[in-house]
Amino acid sequence: ISDVAAVVGHNFSSVAIPASITYNDAGVLLITQGTMPLITEHPFKLIFRSIVSDDRLAQIIADKVESMGYQSVYIVDDRGAYGNTFAILFSEAAQEKGLTVVGHSSYFKKFDPNYLELVQKIREHNFDILFLGGSTPQAAQFISVLREMGVKVPVIGGDGLDSNDLHKIAGDSSNNTITSTLYHPNHY
Repeated sequence: ISDVAAVVGHNFSSVAIPASITYNDAGVLLITQGTMPLITEHPFKLIFRSIVSDDRLAQIIADKVESMGYQSVYIVDDRGAYGNTFAILFSEAAQEKGLTVVGHSSYFKKFDPNYLELVQKIREHNFDILFLGGSTPQAAQFISVLREMGVKVPVIGGDGLDSNDLHKIAGDSSNNTITSTLYHPNHY
């Protein structure tokens, strides 16, 4: 590592966070796309992110939900490090904006492979919009089942939904899904 001046990479926080300790100790600059707040919430001087953190993006999405006139939200996450953390951050931001969180559920494909039980539980609540903390392909499959079972409210989520796979997998069920997006030079 003594010949390395900088690392640009580690797209996932779960890799970037532990690697940042090694890079910091070696005096190596790290620029990551990891989005978990913990990446830059430490005294390291050479660790940077190239995109917005999940806590800031959660605030931006809560602002958007409020500005669109929605007042009540149901939150769903995929139980993964990204999806669950992002859902918790969004819940906090939404409540700070005065939005009502009417429920929060998680899915785990292994235990509910068709998402039927979860969607049935969600349908028991009244809400204006659904926040989805997750990534494709599972999030796209979940949205398909959500629509097939009659839940027509808008779905909003983070950059984990920002994929061509969303429409490829969910088809027309992906209509009325709002995603945040990050600039990518290969997709313009």
